[in-house]
Amino acid sequence: MVPWALVRASWTLRWLSSRSGTAAGMGPQILLLLVGGVVADRWSGARVMVWANVVCAGAEALAAMLLWLNSVQVWHLVVMSAVCGAASAFFTPAASGVVVEVVPGPLRHSANALLKIGQNTVKVGGPAVGGVLVAAVGPGWGIAWDAVTFAAAAIVPLGVRQIRGLSLAAEPASPKLARR
Repeated sequence: MVPWALVRASWTLRWLSSRSGTAAGMGPQILLLLVGGVVADRWSGARVMVWANVVCAGAEALAAMLLWLNSVQVWHLVVMSAVCGAASAFFTPAASGVVVEVVPGPLRHSANALLKIGQNTVKVGGPAVGGVLVAAVGPGWGIAWDAVTFAAAAIVPLGVRQIRGLSLAAEPASPKLARR
């Protein structure tokens, strides 16, 4: 949803393109993805997901307030995008590994399928809903709604329980790996 809000906010600022703002999120994400993978391996994936969502919620809430106060500048939106991109670098590997942490082996295939359905639905539907929201009520409210959804997403993993005594070495990912 954020790219639509950035485009609209950039029009508000008479800034011709929001590509700098959305590209600013990709740089930190690419640079920090390996670090995010290490962090997700060392700590609970659910906890990493919570903190990544809290960081994004805070950055977007601040951007929304700046938009509402008419004191936003282009660099504010670029920094917000970079902060959320950095948080995404930690969230993505944690989300991939959390299925192994919380779902018993026989149910993992179904859990991964359900996870991917949800992710792809949001990738397709999110920008459409974001565009309608920004067109209807403005970029500040669009970014504020995104901050609310990040805050809600930070609460959900708090209820996730890990499987006690889980050993990743005891259960190979595929039969081919077990034969080596």
